Amino acid sequence: MVVHNLNLNELYGEKFQGRFDVGTRNIFKGTLANKTHHCPECQRQPSRKCWQDLHLAYCIAPTGTGDSKCGERFTVKSPGGCSTHPYNGSGHVNLIFRNAIRGIYHTNDEQQDDTADAAPAEPASILPPVDPNDPQPWCRYSKAPQFKSKPPPQMKTRQKTKKLQPAKNYKDIVKKGDKEK
Repeated sequence: MVVHNLNLNELYGEKFQGRFDVGTRNIFKGTLANKTHHCPECQRQPSRKCWQDLHLAYCIAPTGTGDSKCGERFTVKSPGGCSTHPYNGSGHVNLIFRNAIRGIYHTNDEQQDDTADAAPAEPASILPPVDPNDPQPWCRYSKAPQFKSKPPPQMKTRQKTKKLQPAKNYKDIVKKGDKEK
C-alpha cells in the first residue's frame, strides 16, 4: 500500500497487512495499548485510514540490536515525534512521515547532498543595495526614529464634590429623642 509516496506495508511489515488491530501500541513487538484513545486529527477512534492519511505512525528508528526497530505509535504532527526517537534526535528517521505530509519526498541523504553541492550565498545578495549617491549610508539605520509628540491632556469637565455626610439611621434618631426627655 503506497500512501503519500510511502509504502506502509514495507515499512511496518506483516502485522500491518491484512487484519490490522488499531489498538496496537508497538507494531513490531505486537503489544497492545491499554486504551486506544483517539486520533488527534479525526477526533474519533483510530482506524486504518488514520495511518494511511499519516495522522498516526509507528516509529521506524533502529533500536541498535540487530535489525529490530522501535515500532512505538506516535502522532505525526506532534512537535516531538516518537517519545524515544524524537524528530530532532540522531538519525531523523521518522521525518519521512512529516515530510510526506508536507509534500517533500526525498530522503535525508539527498538533502545533505543538495546542500553540499550548493555554493555559499554571496554577501552582496544578503545585504540591502547601497545608493552610490548617498554620502553616509550608515546613518540611514543608525538614526533614532522620530515619533509624533503626545497630545495635550484632556481638560477635566467635572469639579470635585465635597464628601457627603452619612445618612442618619434609626439609632441616631432614637438617641436624640432620649436626650430631649
